[in-house]
Amino acid sequence: MTLHDTVDMPAWAEKMAARVPRSCWAESNGCSIHYLAWNDSDIEKPGLLLVHGMQAHAHWWDFVAPHFVDDFRVCAIDLSGMGRSNHRKAYPDQTFEDDIVAVLEHANLRPATVVGHSFGGSRVLNLAARNLDGIARCVVLDSRFANHPAPSEEQVRGTIDAPIFESESAALGRFRLLPHQDCPAWMLHHIARHSIRPVAGGWTWNFDPKLRYLQSRNDFAVLRRIQVPTDYLYGGASLLVGAERAREIVGAIPSGTGPVCVAGAGHHLMLDQPLALVAALRGLFAGIAR
Repeated sequence: MTLHDTVDMPAWAEKMAARVPRSCWAESNGCSIHYLAWNDSDIEKPGLLLVHGMQAHAHWWDFVAPHFVDDFRVCAIDLSGMGRSNHRKAYPDQTFEDDIVAVLEHANLRPATVVGHSFGGSRVLNLAARNLDGIARCVVLDSRFANHPAPSEEQVRGTIDAPIFESESAALGRFRLLPHQDCPAWMLHHIARHSIRPVAGGWTWNFDPKLRYLQSRNDFAVLRRIQVPTDYLYGGASLLVGAERAREIVGAIPSGTGPVCVAGAGHHLMLDQPLALVAALRGLFAGIAR
C-alpha cells in the first residue's frame, strides 16, 4: 500500500489528533528513552502504558490512547533503537523489558496496566514473568511469541547502513507495513511521518537498522511463570496469529484470559480497526477504571 496525497481524517480521528501528547525522556541502561504522555498531571488515575511493535514507535497509538485519558494516566513508549529513543551498540536480552520498567518508574505509572503489540507484546510477556510489583495487568495484542532464527552473516552486513532517500516525499512513498495489510491512507500517512528523520543527504528511517534481524528469544516456560492477570487479543484477519496460536499462548499462562478476536482486524489492529480495538480494551478495563 502506498501513500496518497489525500489524507483527510474522519471527525473522530481529528478529535483524537487534537489531544497532543507531551514528549518525555527516561534513562535505561545509559540510553535515553522517549515516551509520550497524554495526561501525566492526572496522578490520581491508574497508569496505562502502551508498547509498540518492531520498527514502530509511540505514535502508532495516537488514535487509541486519547480514548482512555478519562480513566487512566496514559503513556506510550519508544523502545530503544526506535522512534525518538537513542540507538544502542547492541540489544542484549531484557533490553526492551528494562526500557519499559524505566518508563514506568519515570512516569510514576506503577502499578500499571501494560499493553503490548506484536514484538512489544512478547516483551511485555517476558517482563510480566518477572512478576514485578509495578505491573498490575498485561494485555497482549497479536503477538506470536515465537523464537526468531539468528540472522546470517550476509543479512547482518546488509543492515549496517540505513537507506537514505533524497527527499521527505520519497521516504514517505517507500513506507510499508510489515506484514502488508490494508489501512486508511490518512492513518498510514500519520504513522509514516513519525517514522522518518532528516539526515545529511536526505531522509532515513528512525529505527536502528541493526534491529531488522534482531534475534528475540521467547520460551513458553516463561509464560508459565506469569502471575499477573494477562489478556490476549488477536486480529481475525491477522497474517501472523490465528486462533490456534492464540489459544496456545493463553493456555500456557496460569492467569491468562481469552483469546479475544477483534473481527476484521489485521496484525496491526490499531491501524485498520482502531475503534474496534478501543471497544475491546474498554471491555477488559471496565474493572480497573476509576
